[in-house]
Amino acid sequence: MSDLAVGTRLDDALRPANTNNATLLTAETVTEVTKIFVCNTTANTPTFRLFHTRGAEVADQTTALFYDTPTVANETREITADAIGGGIHMDVGDKLIVRSSAANELTFTVYGATERIAERTRT
Repeated sequence: MSDLAVGTRLDDALRPANTNNATLLTAETVTEVTKIFVCNTTANTPTFRLFHTRGAEVADQTTALFYDTPTVANETREITADAIGGGIHMDVGDKLIVRSSAANELTFTVYGATERIAERTRT
């Protein structure tokens, strides 16, 4: 694991029940995503896709951050920012969208900091 602080869990974990795109997080305030966990809870090897969309953008090859990335049986993949301020910057309305190659096999969990969290730590 990285020495970078994980931050606060930003939304409920998502376990896609089908192979369609699913919204993992919609930014309600300026947000920095510092860590995403992708947990395979099966003996299979499903793949996942992760997209960052802004405004009217769609989740496709042009907004992909990870595309058909495999996860081996019972593995947890950790996607981590390299440094403070090096995470995925999200403006209000931006979305993280995920897709799994198999239903009910992967759980996605996202951590980071929002503008509101940063304000609380300064006071």
